Amino acid sequence: MGIDWRSHLEMSARKSLRILNSLQYYKNIWPSYIKLHIFRIYIRPIMEHSACLAFYWMNNKTTDKLKKQYSQVSSIDYNEIKSYHEVTKQGMEWIVNSNKTSISSCLLGLPTSLTRLYCLALKLQRHMAKMDVNNPLYIAFNTPYNGITFSCMSLTYKFFKWKELFTSFKYFGPTIADKLSSYNKHIENVDKIVTNVIHNEISKQKMGNCILPFSRVAKIKISQLSSNSKVISTDQCIFIRNNDIRNYAIAWRLNSLFLRKKCSICGKEFNRSHINNCNFINKQPFNRIIKKQDIYNFKNDKIKYKNTLPKTYNILDSLLNHQNYYIFGKFIKEMKEDFENIE
Repeated sequence: MGIDWRSHLEMSARKSLRILNSLQYYKNIWPSYIKLHIFRIYIRPIMEHSACLAFYWMNNKTTDKLKKQYSQVSSIDYNEIKSYHEVTKQGMEWIVNSNKTSISSCLLGLPTSLTRLYCLALKLQRHMAKMDVNNPLYIAFNTPYNGITFSCMSLTYKFFKWKELFTSFKYFGPTIADKLSSYNKHIENVDKIVTNVIHNEISKQKMGNCILPFSRVAKIKISQLSSNSKVISTDQCIFIRNNDIRNYAIAWRLNSLFLRKKCSICGKEFNRSHINNCNFINKQPFNRIIKKQDIYNFKNDKIKYKNTLPKTYNILDSLLNHQNYYIFGKFIKEMKEDFENIE
């Protein structure tokens, strides 16, 4: 009969889910960066022992949908990976105290369920392609008859023959990989393809585009980053040591700060677009907080990233991107006082 990989993933995910539920008490005690480390290093790996195979055994009805562009897919059925999907969603909610999964994914640099499984499937292809010829499994996956000895219904056959994995699933990007390139070329470029896939998911969200490459954790110097650089790691605001400023920053990134509050300038219900529309940076007391360098950075961001920045990109986003957390904190505290005075 062999191993039931679907059940294996389900059981592993349930174990992760139980551990995650047991840590709910610490949701508002531990800072976000501690919870992120715990999720990445401990919780998620527990359920991913066989997750790299999930994309191969998933029902064709699910995977065929992913061969369409993102905008053409009406809904995705997560039933086959229900518990895995729950761990991913609840894990992000646990880390940032928000159920906005898509935006949380952009902020944390954690891909959503299907994107993660697809990337693991790509990496498995590379692992198998680079397997040592002396490994006993090498012969099993490289038969003299090019895989014909395997049943066409078997997982092994699908794995061995599924070369279009790199090019067919347009849901993860219009040009996941160059169709004209050879399979070996795809294998060599797996890391680049994975980066493109995750970056494509991030860029679908307006907030994903507001978090500029140099704002994310990276080993590359800011001076080496261009407007086309694809950095998919965590936003550095997650690691702010000051609890209040970090919570404000995360809430701002998640579009949940000052919800249902009235704008102190126009009197209407506040949202992030008011920062630009109501010209906050030229109004007191905010014009005394913002420095010339901050305004220069903000304007430079809009010029350098003009092709990707949404219209709602504002001075607060820029302050976070340039890690000017002190000024960001002062700006937010002044806004908070103004909102409280209105009430």
